[in-house]
Amino acid sequence: MTTSRHAVAAFAILAVVCCSMLVVRGYESGAPVLTCRTMIPGHGKPAQVSAAPYRIVPSENVTSSRVRVTLTAPRPNDYFIGFLIEARAPGTGEDAVGSFVQVPQDSQTLDCNEVISSGVTHSSNTKKKSVEFDWEAPRNFDGQVNFVATVLLDYETFWVGITSTPVQVSTKGGPSVSGPTEIGRSENGLKEIEANIYDGCGKNKNCVGAPLGCIQTMNCRAVVALMPSNDKYQFEMMAHDSQYVAFGLSDDNKMGGDGVVECVHEESGRSNSVSAYKSWNVPNRKQNRRVEDLSGVSLDSASIIDGAIYCKIFVDPILKIEDNTYDLDNNDYFVLLAAGASLKTFSVGYHDVAFISSPDKRKLGQLRAARVMDPFYDNCGQTKTCFGSPDGCLSTQDCAAVTAVKVEGTRYMFEMKARNAAYVAVGISDDQKMGGDSVMECVHENVGTNLVKAYMSWNVPNQKSNKRLT
Repeated sequence: MTTSRHAVAAFAILAVVCCSMLVVRGYESGAPVLTCRTMIPGHGKPAQVSAAPYRIVPSENVTSSRVRVTLTAPRPNDYFIGFLIEARAPGTGEDAVGSFVQVPQDSQTLDCNEVISSGVTHSSNTKKKSVEFDWEAPRNFDGQVNFVATVLLDYETFWVGITSTPVQVSTKGGPSVSGPTEIGRSENGLKEIEANIYDGCGKNKNCVGAPLGCIQTMNCRAVVALMPSNDKYQFEMMAHDSQYVAFGLSDDNKMGGDGVVECVHEESGRSNSVSAYKSWNVPNRKQNRRVEDLSGVSLDSASIIDGAIYCKIFVDPILKIEDNTYDLDNNDYFVLLAAGASLKTFSVGYHDVAFISSPDKRKLGQLRAARVMDPFYDNCGQTKTCFGSPDGCLSTQDCAAVTAVKVEGTRYMFEMKARNAAYVAVGISDDQKMGGDSVMECVHENVGTNLVKAYMSWNVPNQKSNKRLT
């Protein structure tokens, strides 16, 4: 068989892609949990003793719950590539307190001293001028905290112990919002709300959206994002062109016999407002019945913007709806998401905007780690073509084997990966069957090493054999 110029080019590019992915600098993926106490990078270099060219600034000096924290390089030409930030209280030693609840896409949270999201670090080594995070105090906390940072200029140059001014926190007796809340319009509108919901999907929170695969492209018609938050669970929901958006806790991936929490746009009686309710999907009757008891559900904030409804809700880990008790910490559930453009009297209408279920049934506390954001899948369906096995794995980013193809000028760039495999290969075929196909292989040779080699081969027609080209 004659090898074309394009095939040779693809072979050369593939070899570079397969092998270059193994070269990684330790700090690119952020600080590991084992550095939480000392906050000293394991780079084998001492910390700088000069004054740090960085500042960590809280948005306020007194708070009842949440404060925004900014790490910045104030001087014009300064920047940083890595960081680790924690909140610490006097008397707690090296333990981090509270949780970071809003982090940008190039950051990730750490569960320092087994407290969920109590630390935050970078997830890429790009140059940064500033980063912002929202930090939430523990419930019933009364005292002072300082934000402490380690900041890296490069792999060998870093500062430890950069400390903010103190913040006085008192969550005891603080305001608790439940039931209806007046509509508030975000300063930057719907785009800001959507960015906040998608931020952290697959890292520190789990997201379910409709249509299937929309989380990856961040263009869902409806979406719910959930995460543990201190001793509760935080749910954020948004739906376009809808009068309601709701999530359900179910034993299967179908409606019926489910506990539901709704956010509803109500225009009568209270002017324009969003209310939160609990309800019950009656089994075998395609009927939803609202319950009067609102215990265990707290509506934190809500908005109606450009026809879209948004709400943030905190839910107790033990939630009672009708005669059913939902143990969110210990029992497994499917998460259902529904949204619709109409309401009934004392009930939601048909889910004509969206209905979807989470792909599997598990504890909500584990859902936050159900899918890890993998940059391999970035831009699939946009600037590159992707396909993988099993079916549907692109949307959940958990393919057993996957390939991506991107056109760059006159060349085709192939990337491929597989879990627990000695090789992964892509064939170019005139049909959907093996035989008479050009094949590009990535092969893990010499078990015990990280050596990966690329080859071209040929699936011999009608012989069920593969012949490697030299």
